[in-house]
Amino acid sequence: MLKYDKLKLLFPDPQNNIEIINPSQFNCTYRDDILIESKYHQTHPYYLDIKIDHIKNEMIIEFTSKILLQYYSDLISRYNMDRIFNEIQNFVHFKNDISKSLKNIIVLLCHCTIDVNWEGDMQQLLVSTQTLISNNFKWKCQKKPNGFTINNTAGKKYYHYITVYDKEKETQKSKNRQFTQMLRSSANSVTDINPFANTLRIELNITNCQQIRELLKIENTDLHSVLHSTANPILTILNEALVDKTDNQPEPHPPYPQYSNIKEYHMFLALQHCNWNIPQLENKIRSLYSPKTHIKKIIAPYREYYRQILANQQEHLLDIRQLIQCNKNPYL
Repeated sequence: MLKYDKLKLLFPDPQNNIEIINPSQFNCTYRDDILIESKYHQTHPYYLDIKIDHIKNEMIIEFTSKILLQYYSDLISRYNMDRIFNEIQNFVHFKNDISKSLKNIIVLLCHCTIDVNWEGDMQQLLVSTQTLISNNFKWKCQKKPNGFTINNTAGKKYYHYITVYDKEKETQKSKNRQFTQMLRSSANSVTDINPFANTLRIELNITNCQQIRELLKIENTDLHSVLHSTANPILTILNEALVDKTDNQPEPHPPYPQYSNIKEYHMFLALQHCNWNIPQLENKIRSLYSPKTHIKKIIAPYREYYRQILANQQEHLLDIRQLIQCNKNPYL
């Protein structure tokens, strides 16, 4: 079962299906005394954005898992959509039973999310992931203040973006303080006020309908299909971004000299010159060849030699794909 941290939904025919609860909360746009658009937006206590296009007769609602309030650590899934719709009805009233109309609601954007039980070193996971990148020309792994990102360099249509971060630290940021304090002061708050202790969050942003269909392996992007997808899009992208056969590989530390011939000696010096950083080495080699050169084939011996050196060390590479097996919110 897939879970999400954010959804953006398109509701058809709001003119006949919804009623605004408090019109004064909405910003309305008129043209020649005709109502064109109604908007509502809030960031606290949770993110919610509602836009009603009265000309196209459609409504777009975007929200995050915080809309679940004290249950937000459960993430968005098919099991709590009724709770979410009940919360949205504080702003717009659904005239019909919305839970029976999921196939009529279109998903425009979704953030697939996995929470992992993890107490490791973020820097170690970052360096390990950078070492496992399959092609540093097509994929980038960059450090961020609270974790790191993995993204490709393709155009918007085929762009993939994964964020990996310490969820516990993220909840302690000032922008989340109001929400956390609200839960603590709530009489209905669950006992565990820190459900993200030792939690690593892995989040894939899917930003268009074509990607939703392809990565979730569904024919239509209606809400019912999205919520019931059995695909694993995060693992799909990680398998594309990272090299295979990484089990029991060591962590990349600058190793001591190991070479038995002149070719290995040259590779050792090249790796040492680039601070044992495979992406840096690949960029250096790329700059020394013509643009049409097949760099992946040239860099392959360096990668293999590096892994042979590291195999003699006791420490191991951290493969983020293996961490998914410790998923706090499993797919199935």
